[in-house]
Amino acid sequence: MSRLVWTWMLLGTLGAFGLSACSDDSHAGRGIWDETENGLAVTIRGPGGTLIPSARVRLVSATAVVQDTAVSNDQGVAFFEKRPDYDGHVEVSASEGVARSVLASGDSAVSEVLSAPATLLGKLNLENGELPSEFYLYGTSYKAEIAADGSFSFEGIPAGDYAILSAEENSYLYWNGSQLAAGEVTVVSLDAPAKDSVLIDDFEDSRGTNLFYALTGGGWWFTYGDSTSTISPKLPERGLSREDAYAGNKCLHETFVIDSSAINPYALVGFNIGTPPSEDSLHGYDLSKVDSVTFYVKGSGHVFMQFAGLDESLESLNWEFEFDIPSNEEWTRISAVPGEDFSWKSIASNMKTINFLVTKSADIWIDEIVFHGASASDIFRVELEK
Repeated sequence: MSRLVWTWMLLGTLGAFGLSACSDDSHAGRGIWDETENGLAVTIRGPGGTLIPSARVRLVSATAVVQDTAVSNDQGVAFFEKRPDYDGHVEVSASEGVARSVLASGDSAVSEVLSAPATLLGKLNLENGELPSEFYLYGTSYKAEIAADGSFSFEGIPAGDYAILSAEENSYLYWNGSQLAAGEVTVVSLDAPAKDSVLIDDFEDSRGTNLFYALTGGGWWFTYGDSTSTISPKLPERGLSREDAYAGNKCLHETFVIDSSAINPYALVGFNIGTPPSEDSLHGYDLSKVDSVTFYVKGSGHVFMQFAGLDESLESLNWEFEFDIPSNEEWTRISAVPGEDFSWKSIASNMKTINFLVTKSADIWIDEIVFHGASASDIFRVELEK
């Protein structure tokens, strides 16, 4: 089994509530749930564990459509007649606080703990461009009008990771992502989305995903290797706190010690572009418009940069780009250009992971990974009902 195939097999292993016309009747669906458990019960608690009555609860599909609403009873439980058959979110609002969590298909009982609401304030920096009318937070029912001066605000929303989108004719346009903390005000300044490049990661958010976690729920960085190789740190997010990054304050630093006497030794650090392969083995992302991928490196070693995806028959394939790290001291910009390569074209529209793999000991620093030739909306298509 070749090294390329072996690697891929391992890796495969409350400002705008916008309630729908549904009733806020606290008795909605209770009978069926009590008798057959075909419904959903959402229990609402305050920070101290107190059950919260009269909390407004809504079920929001993955396409940001409010499917149903209810109000919690005196025992702090909101009942829904039908158990949702989709992946989406539960959103809760009460005078005691707000909450939001992922709802998986088949859930029959969910418990929500309220926390202080967060606020997101922003301003668009558009000199001659046309302002969109509204912003949306992906996977939620939250909307905000955009004023003539480009300002907008989301108030009374739960803490969490949010992707800020505006509506286009057939889909939504991604502007930026934002992490909100409970009880705090976050201020963002947004430039018009680039149409011909996408900054995938600059490592400034101090966590182990690329910049599109709020949109995909994935994008995780990982390490892997044969049983004799040593990888430090094992968890990539522990290698982010560096003060000599190419840009900003952080980059990714991984050290690999390879046993040269082992058979087919290797080690790697990489990231899934969006949805983790373990959650959805058939879902990739569209890099067909990407004409090059650039990044900055320093350190030492020979690196095999692997782009792994699925072809039309859902067979796992790789396109590989090799390079030597030029300097241990100076950052160097590297450009991977697939051109007309057959393997790239076979998997470009269904790409899953990008790996930096070594077969000999290496010290790798990485920063500022950019996809060129495409926009975020080209790669991370978000087809939503408006």
